[in-house]
Amino acid sequence: MNTRRITMTTLGGLALAGILATAAPATADSYDSGQQHWRGSDSDYGPQHWRGGDRAFQSGARARINQRQQLQAQRIQHGLNTGALTQREFRILDREQATIRQMEANALADRFLSRAEVQQIEHAQDVANQNIQRFNHNDRVARYR
Repeated sequence: MNTRRITMTTLGGLALAGILATAAPATADSYDSGQQHWRGSDSDYGPQHWRGGDRAFQSGARARINQRQQLQAQRIQHGLNTGALTQREFRILDREQATIRQMEANALADRFLSRAEVQQIEHAQDVANQNIQRFNHNDRVARYR
């Protein structure tokens, strides 16, 4: 019985050592060649070019997207305040803006915006811009402001 306890203790110790050995690289910076992702902290300068962009592109794209979102929100609010937008048009545009915000949040889930994700978000913003223009300048006006 004593040899069985020693064997089980040894096996448990080896299993624990194996788990710790495999967990160590996950906490350190590493490159996963299967996923083509750099696993490091945001402050690290890793091989971002492998993922399709660099930090300057990231900050510029995020700033551009956020600025357009703010301007579109101002235009929608102005249209509602002046009566150029009906409540129905406002709800449609507001839902569209929420969809774009969700697209951005989904794209940033991995803390990285690829060029394809930026193009997709900017295309949605282009469509939203056209809808804001169309709704603000159609002949429908709000009856009550």
